[in-house]
This record gives sequence, C-alpha cells and structure tokens, in this order.
Amino acid sequence: MYDSKWLDENYPKDGGCKYKGDIYGNIGKRRKEITHLDISCHHGNALNKIRGGIDLRDFINLVMLRCRNNKLTDLAINNLKMLEEIDCSDNELRYLEFENFPYLRKINCSINKNLKLKLKNCSSLKTLDCPSDGLNLHITDCYNITVRYFSGDSVINTLYLNDVDQDGIDKIESLKRENDQLKQIITELEESPIINKKNVLIIGRTGSGKSALANNLVNEYGNFEEIFKEDEFSESVTTQLQVEEIMINGINYRIIDTVGFGDTGTVTGDEAVLEAVKATYAVREGVNQILFVVRGRNDIDEKVMKLYNSLKDEIFGEKIYKYTTIVRTNFGSFTEDERCEEEIKALKQNKLISQLANSCNRIILIDNPSLKGQPDTIIEHNRKSRSESRQILVNHLSTCENVYRPRKLKEVVSKFDHELNNTGVDNKQLIKPNFKTARLDLIVNAAIKCIPTVVTIVHAVAVGSSCQIT
Repeated sequence: MYDSKWLDENYPKDGGCKYKGDIYGNIGKRRKEITHLDISCHHGNALNKIRGGIDLRDFINLVMLRCRNNKLTDLAINNLKMLEEIDCSDNELRYLEFENFPYLRKINCSINKNLKLKLKNCSSLKTLDCPSDGLNLHITDCYNITVRYFSGDSVINTLYLNDVDQDGIDKIESLKRENDQLKQIITELEESPIINKKNVLIIGRTGSGKSALANNLVNEYGNFEEIFKEDEFSESVTTQLQVEEIMINGINYRIIDTVGFGDTGTVTGDEAVLEAVKATYAVREGVNQILFVVRGRNDIDEKVMKLYNSLKDEIFGEKIYKYTTIVRTNFGSFTEDERCEEEIKALKQNKLISQLANSCNRIILIDNPSLKGQPDTIIEHNRKSRSESRQILVNHLSTCENVYRPRKLKEVVSKFDHELNNTGVDNKQLIKPNFKTARLDLIVNAAIKCIPTVVTIVHAVAVGSSCQIT
C-alpha cells in the first residue's frame, strides 16, 4: 500500500519539485527530470520520517537514490533501470528486488530487519551492504560483487549464493564456526539456467570422431562445411584447441574441440599441457555439457579414463558426471531402438567406463560418416545420417538447461591468472586461433602448480609413457 500524500506534496506528479530539504537543485524539476534524489530523514526527528510505502516509479531517470532513516515498509522502484546507487538503510522494508539493473553499482539496505532481498542480472553491482538480522538473500548472476558487508550478526535465515560469491560463502563458514542461529543454508548455487552463452566441451581419443561431431553441430540446414578439420575417414586431425560459436534454437553455444588424447605423436608433451590450459580457460565461465566421444565400446583405455578423472578431481568436481554426455560415434544402427539399447548396455558394462556410463547425463548413439572420397550415392546417404545425428544432438542439448560453474574451476583459473601474470603471458590471448608463445616452459610450470595430476597424465599420454602419479 503506497501513501502518495508526502510525495505529492513535495514532488507533485504534474508539477515541479517543492521539497525544501532538497540538496541537489531539483526545485522546479518534474519527476522524470530528476537524476539524484535524497529523501532521507537527516535529523532523526520521528515526525519527519516518511512512513509506509512510497512509489518512485515516475522518477525514471534516477541515477542515485537515498531514502535512509525513515519508516518505509515498501519501495516501488522496479522500473528505475538507470539507477547506479541506492541507500535505503535504516527502514522497515520487508522485500526488495533488483532484476535487470545493468548500471547498479552499490546497494545499502542495512538495518532492515527480516528483509527478503533478491538480486538478479545486476552485472555492474560491486558493493552490497545488507542486514544479517533475519536476512533472506538470493543472488543470481551478479558476478562482479567484490565488496560485501553483513551489518550485525544476529540471525540470518537463508542465503542463496552462487559459487562465485566467495564473500558470502566465507560468511557462512564463519557463522557455522560460531554456532550462529543460521536457520537454513543453501550454498554454492553452482547450477544456473544462464542462456547467454553455453560452453560445450568435446573430448575424446584421436580418431573418435570429435571433429566430425563438432562440424555436425556448427552446420545447419543440411550444410556440411568443414570448419573443424577432419580426414577422409571422419577422424580428427586437431592439433590445437578450436572454438566456434553457433546459435541453436535461439541459444548461443560455444563448441570447443580439444586435441585428441590416447595416441602418441600428435603433439609434444608440453604442447599437450598448453592445450589443457587453453581448454580450462575456454570454459572458465562454466560448462553446459562435456561430450565424451567414443568410437566404440573398445575405444576406451585406462589413460583416457585417468585423464577424465583427473579433470573431475582437479577442475570440475564430482558433479561433472551430471554434465557429461557419452557420445558413441560410428554407430550405423543409431536409428534402431533395440540395437541402441544393446549398445548402451554394453557400454555400461565396460569396466573402464562403467562408473561414468552409469552416472553421466546420458549416452547418445550417432553416426557421422565421411563426406569425402565417396561416390555421390554414398555421400547422399552419409549426409542423411549426419543430418539425423545432428537432430539427436540438438534435441539433447535443448534439454540441458543449466550451466555448471564449479568452485574448483574458479579457483584453478584464479591460480592460473596469478601464475601467468608473473610470466608476462597474456591469458586473454590463450584461446585465440594459432596462439603461440616463446615461453611454453613458463605455462607448463604454471600448470604444474595449478593442475599437477592433469599435467602428469596429459604429458605421459602425449609422449607415450606410463601415467603413474608420483
């Protein structure tokens, strides 16, 4: 319920500002002309405090709002999208929501007991000062918050936090240690349906059909341009990480094809480590799906699984199983349900891959036969197989709504940033096409400090030695 009496007297809806306490030269300005507004009670006189709800939605060009030290219970500001700073501290507000405020940099809503505060898509927000007395806080997609204050330390009811919200997580850990009255904790909201851009990371042995799969994803409407290089047998000849973007059903995807592993001689050990670092940076904002590509049930060896498990342990965490899809390629019977069920069952019984096969998001069977060096009739048949396989992949990706942003990944990238800054390597250049560096040794040394197990296995696979971890 909004009481318009005070507002209409001092800031008439159809006239200019009359507020004698105005400090920003707004006298005579209409509501939509005002960019800075201070209606705080500066003198502590209870009679001068604004009470109840106040509707400020006509002040559409507000950049800064201060309304602290009143008796406000409701604040209507949902369309003030130009807002950069707000101080509504020391009131009686019960609910505040900021959604899609692109310029909002600072919020002070402290000293509002039992406040429910929701923040979503406030990409510029850096400073947040909120009460902890009965607070119910839900933060989504506000990635630039670097300063957070919890005013007071009595009762926090609920905290919903992204894994990137380290200050909030540290606060929770502190509260746990202090046996504070924390009624409900929901931490590390690592999974979020962000649809701005989704990373699809493709991994697998050399020759598993990774690049053919990548080509199939990025080609639409029956086109089959070779964007990711493959040979006449639809096998990858990828020697460097390659990233391409494609919009599928209105969603932007980044298709990331990695260097094949499991065979020797494709790249040197140090070059393989560089590719692992590049892949880590390519998914630094999270991963929608890892497509684990296998050419057949016998296409999996111990080294391949050791590498996947090292990625899980050092970069992604246990939840990565939920974001991994096994893609069995070169399966000509992919349209026959009974044959597909038999193949999936066989994969799940394979000792090397059984844990992943039984824990992953899904197993998909497709066929991406070569479009090179074949008679026209065969090529036409192969085009049809690729088209049907693409539809299976696209349908599956459409069901994978969430983006996984594990805390481990954030920590690893942060370590890499620190290590690479000391070497003079520009990490922003890492995933650009044909990236080269004269100081590969410095990147390898940084990787040894950040992802030692991954480095050991990647290096061993590349040079054909044992994967023993010492």
